Amino acid sequence: MSGAWISAAAIARFAVAGSVLTLMAGGQSAPKAARIIVEQTSYFALTAKAEDVYRVRLHASDILEKLGLPRGHVLRRQGDSDTLPDVMWFVEYPDEAGHQRSLKTRLESPEFKAVRDEMKTLISRADVGIWEQN
Repeated sequence: MSGAWISAAAIARFAVAGSVLTLMAGGQSAPKAARIIVEQTSYFALTAKAEDVYRVRLHASDILEKLGLPRGHVLRRQGDSDTLPDVMWFVEYPDEAGHQRSLKTRLESPEFKAVRDEMKTLISRADVGIWEQN
């Protein structure tokens, strides 16, 4: 076999890193990787409710998984803070279409609505951020 061989894993690493990669065969460029969408929610618990917020967020992730959606990651703050959230949740979607499907599914789910309603009784506020990773 002549020429250079590049593994699919190597191509994926370069594409995900956003590098321009020209393949040896025919000088074709690798397709640009889709933009990964990251959704992040920060929960600020009412006094003495941080553990309940954490428990409800974990339950929400269980429901997401049951609905066929990615469950994401739930983080609990360590230590005291007057400015940082008590609980954070973040999830990655392979593209904007995946994020939109998730939003639609969550809005249409009575079970997920019940969790949102419970969460509202436990927090002073929630901040949502949508991020793009190239």
